[in-house]
Amino acid sequence: MSNESNPMSIPMTTEHHDADHHDADHHDADHHDAGDHDEHGEHDGPPLEDLPPTPVHGYWKSLRELEGKASLQLGQVGRTGHEFPPEADQAPRDPLSRRNFFHLMGGAPSGLCNMYLFHGLFAGAVREGCDLLLLAEWGNYTFSDKGDWGFVEYLLKGRWRQLWLSIARQQNQHKPVWWRFVARSLLALLPSPLWRLVLRVAQPNRHLLADLMQPLSASYRAESGADKRLADSGLIIDRYQPWNRRHAMRLLFQNNDAETAEVYQAFEQMYDLPQRDPLAYRPFIEFCFGLPVEMFLRDGTMRWLAKQMAKGIMPEEQRTNLLHGRWDSDWLLRIRRRRRDYLAEIDRLEADERMAAMLDLPRMRAALHDLPDQTELDPQKYFGAELTVPRGLLTARFINWVEGRNQP
Repeated sequence: MSNESNPMSIPMTTEHHDADHHDADHHDADHHDAGDHDEHGEHDGPPLEDLPPTPVHGYWKSLRELEGKASLQLGQVGRTGHEFPPEADQAPRDPLSRRNFFHLMGGAPSGLCNMYLFHGLFAGAVREGCDLLLLAEWGNYTFSDKGDWGFVEYLLKGRWRQLWLSIARQQNQHKPVWWRFVARSLLALLPSPLWRLVLRVAQPNRHLLADLMQPLSASYRAESGADKRLADSGLIIDRYQPWNRRHAMRLLFQNNDAETAEVYQAFEQMYDLPQRDPLAYRPFIEFCFGLPVEMFLRDGTMRWLAKQMAKGIMPEEQRTNLLHGRWDSDWLLRIRRRRRDYLAEIDRLEADERMAAMLDLPRMRAALHDLPDQTELDPQKYFGAELTVPRGLLTARFINWVEGRNQP
């Protein structure tokens, strides 16, 4: 995404549109099986000296500084390099082994595991001859915000009718109204320590999602200071309960775009295709941030503004659909295909004393052994397999890459 440049000033001749903006709270799988064939491999990319720099994390300044740069001769093998996508007679490779990605990002954001589908988007856009890929990610924070802060703002301002409708008409809820009121409006007012205590008492078998998805061992998190740094930050991934629009903005920026900027940067360089989010236009963002809550949560309808704008444009069945979509519904299939390889990799990591102390390898192994028969919908049950395992492997592979090891 691009927040610093004006997307309206970028010249374009052909556009490829992402179908819709995606919810930031969707957690996605990790594995790209690469189904696109190298139809665009004949397109000559720019020479290495013309590629943009990689100004993140300070590991390097340009593509030419990569050791073993022969693997990145994009000018000779086309926009996608040797591995994107594989040749027709080759089996797809595991994306977490693609060292090009580590270099182009200057790091290993955990979100890398969640964005395999962008290979298909970028490869398809290149194949169609597009010169720009449009996203709409900032739609979730602007005109299509859900208005979650309304559950608290309506309470604090005594707007009882709107509060009642917001609670009573919640989508896909099977809890009684009083329970929804407590969860949505009252618990949001508690300080974090008391909120955690109430959660433990009310749901003793529930684990915080951050604990479920992260791959580090408890001892390493304590000894390295990771737990303390997280506590000092005040960020609780599980808790998005803003009191008003300003509070919602603070929580949004505190999350720092979930590190997606580095991942997008890598895709742009890898495919030699820029992307822009027109909805990240600053005047538009500021306008939407100034709109009152009833533009987003009105009469019990979340995303009210977006749904009103879609009248006469989107099919009614789609515009009024209350279901939640996921872009990674095939995560179980993808992980099951590579379970044996991942278990073998965990075996190798267990033989490394430092890696074994850093990563919670027993939990990763158990998640792979206990894969469900069908795609699970409860995050408490599927986060281990879908998110913890790939993040653990990603962490190990990035460390190996930075240190120049030969392990996969």
